[in-house]
Order: sequence, then C-alpha cells, then structure tokens
Amino acid sequence: MFYKKFHCFYTELGANRMKKIYQIIALLVLIGCSTSNREKLESNSTITTVFNKSEIRDLTKILEFFNEQICAAQNVDKNNLLDCFQSFFMRLAEADQTGSIEIRIPYEEQQNMYKQISDSTFNQIWLFEKIWNRHSTDTLKHINYKYDGKYVEFLSALSKEDEVIRNYYENFKALRGISPSMVAELVKNYDFYNINDIRIRLVVAIHYLTMNDQFERNEKY
Repeated sequence: MFYKKFHCFYTELGANRMKKIYQIIALLVLIGCSTSNREKLESNSTITTVFNKSEIRDLTKILEFFNEQICAAQNVDKNNLLDCFQSFFMRLAEADQTGSIEIRIPYEEQQNMYKQISDSTFNQIWLFEKIWNRHSTDTLKHINYKYDGKYVEFLSALSKEDEVIRNYYENFKALRGISPSMVAELVKNYDFYNINDIRIRLVVAIHYLTMNDQFERNEKY
C-alpha cells in the first residue's frame, strides 16, 4: 500500500520534487529509528489488556529504573537505549568464562525503586517465599514471580506472539520460578530477544531485577 501511494506521488510531482520527498522520508526514517525504542507501555495493547493505568505507570517506573541502571553500569549514553541493552547482554554472556553473573544494579537503589511503586502493583508481579539459610536455622525471604498475578498473565499473553517468550513462560510454569535453564537461556541466547519491542525489554528488566533481589536480599522471613 505504501509503495502504491509512493508511485502515485512520483507520477504527479515529477523527479525534482521527488528528490525532496526522498530527503524528507529519509529524515523521517531516522527520526523513527531514534524514537522506536521510546514506545510507551500505555500505548501497547498487550499491556493495556492486562494492567490498569496505575499499574502501567508503575511498570514504566520499573522499566525506566532498569534502563538507567544498565546504561550507567555499561557507561553508555541512556539516549542509546538499545546499545545499553546490547552492552549489558554481552557483559553477562561472559559468565560462561567467569562462572559468575554480575548484574551490577545497586540493591539499595532497587529497594528505593520499590518504594516508588504501589504495593498492589508489586504484588501483581512478585511474591515472597520462605527458603532455608544453609548456614543457620533461619528462614529467609526469597522473591519470585507471583504465579497467579497479572505479570504472569502478561507473560502468557506475550508467549502467544513470541516464541522465545513462549519458551520462557513454559519453563516458568514447569517449576513456578526462574529456573537455571531460564537464566542460562537469556545469558547465552540474548540475541534472540527482540529488544526493539518494549514488552521484551520489560521482561528482561523484571527478569534481572528479580535475580538481583534473589542475589542480594538477606532478610529473615
């Protein structure tokens, strides 16, 4: 359809004016490329079907926090968001050699972010489980996705459109938690995750924020 209209413009306006139109289109493409990763969660139908307006505002805060943190950790201009993600992914892929995943998001900052969102939104994403401390008789809080929460409902909806998320979701359902295979899949095969899609960036953000909490939280249940 676009090219049919474009051909009509060509026949009506002539070659000289077409040159100007090409220049304008090239500029619009550049603008589109620079703003595509700024798509808003509130404009995405998958998001709005599952979450209400208040929850979407909180999800935006979560995603923006993650964006800022990984850009700072990777020393990449936050205006080059996709570069931040790519650099972050590439560094974590080095875990194959180091044997250690370093997310490098300050946990105190993450706790402050939690305070900026409502408890009801938090509880649609996460819950706390009880785990045993191997070095004492204490039980500790362990964060996980809430199996019957809206976030898992969102993963289910997105899994119907994206094969990579389908595998992620099915693995979660099997164990009701972030399994080692889910961690390894994202670390090793990050290039299969379409980070041009804001929904995928949200999944990546919540995945690594959950892992960071699991790594850093040391709180009695």
